[in-house]
Amino acid sequence: MEVPTFNGQELNPEQALVFNHVMKTIESGQKLFLFVSGTAGTGKSFLIGALVEKMSEFTEVCAPSALAAKAIGGSTIHSLFRFDIKDDDDKNESTLLNFPHLRLLIIDEISQCGAQLFDRIERRLRQITRIDEPFGDCHVVLFGDLLQIPPVKQAPVFESLHWSRVSYMELGINQRQSGDFEFAQMLQRWRFGRFDEADIQFLKGKVLKADGKCLQSSRDADLSMLVDKFLSGYTENSMILSPINASSSRFNNRAYKAQFGDACVTVLKEVFTRLADTSVKTLQPQFTVAIGGRVMITQNLPKFGLLNGEFAKVEDIFHTPEHNVIHIDIVSEQTGRKCRIMRLPKKIDNETQHNEFPLLPAYAATYHKAQGQTLEQVFLEVTPNMSPGLFFVGASRVQHRDGLFLISKNFQNVEQFILNLSCIIRADPKAVKEIARLNSL
Repeated sequence: MEVPTFNGQELNPEQALVFNHVMKTIESGQKLFLFVSGTAGTGKSFLIGALVEKMSEFTEVCAPSALAAKAIGGSTIHSLFRFDIKDDDDKNESTLLNFPHLRLLIIDEISQCGAQLFDRIERRLRQITRIDEPFGDCHVVLFGDLLQIPPVKQAPVFESLHWSRVSYMELGINQRQSGDFEFAQMLQRWRFGRFDEADIQFLKGKVLKADGKCLQSSRDADLSMLVDKFLSGYTENSMILSPINASSSRFNNRAYKAQFGDACVTVLKEVFTRLADTSVKTLQPQFTVAIGGRVMITQNLPKFGLLNGEFAKVEDIFHTPEHNVIHIDIVSEQTGRKCRIMRLPKKIDNETQHNEFPLLPAYAATYHKAQGQTLEQVFLEVTPNMSPGLFFVGASRVQHRDGLFLISKNFQNVEQFILNLSCIIRADPKAVKEIARLNSL
């Protein structure tokens, strides 16, 4: 049998097996509802590209986030199906959609799609096709890893009533860490929340220390040393990852000041609070930035072709004589396009609105922002009781073990860190159970 190719490159045996299974099932007239799983770096996006190239005339491709959708040449789930983000009522828009060609729907990063959103997709396909069969009688292929970061504020996709119909195939050949087989094996253990004695010894050596004690990011003096260590080998493929925004903000502000000194500018956000019949405006710090610094886009900006999670360089900063920043000129790293960024309104609740810049410094980010990226170096801030999947997602961003470093937030010594390792390297037990069930099919 001829080995399928994509962009002049042959699919590996596992990818070819999935590709041929999809082709044969569709050609046979059987209905396809398939979940293709695999750890980070197993070439799921490459396989999607091969499938789309073969069946582009009758295929739609989507993903939960704009960045994930762009990586596979697709749309976000919400834009493809015209879902209102704040409203679950899908009745009014279906008549505006027309997919007469649609036979195959591919969804990537399915772990970020909650059960509620997945059920909305199923209903929408019935509405679009006017066929009262599961998924409007369309073939459906899902890609992702249930052991990565789960969806925000939704039940996992495998708790959907429609999930019980899914068949299962898995990709196991790791492309990202192909040059470091032992590290790839470590990551596979961590993916399931497991570690052995060799892992413990390896991780001990990855914790950043001074005078035999852990450098703690919660201590101001240690934070400066940690940032200096990060900047000493900094490239644009380096990043600090933290569990929460407050920690990543501390790293970002300190890194900017260490690199740019007095050239740093504190950007303020406008906060409007309704009091009785009036609205009171105050200015509050949002972030620190400097000309030449790197920033991350924090929401989709269609006017400029910028997506949430993409990167840019600061070219200029314009402010009033009182140093209140009016706009920030940036250059997209993806397209080279120059864009002038202003404050945008962000409703917090019925009483409060923020006008803030849709940017953040890009030295540090939360683990969630890094999902899907490939980095040369990653510095992981570790804390007790980390959410399931966080450590694995962070560690699997790098291609080689030499690029992994660990930052203790409040462990005083390595022994304390090791005692808490089972609270750091964790997997969602429900997801582990579901993977076991799928493997038994």
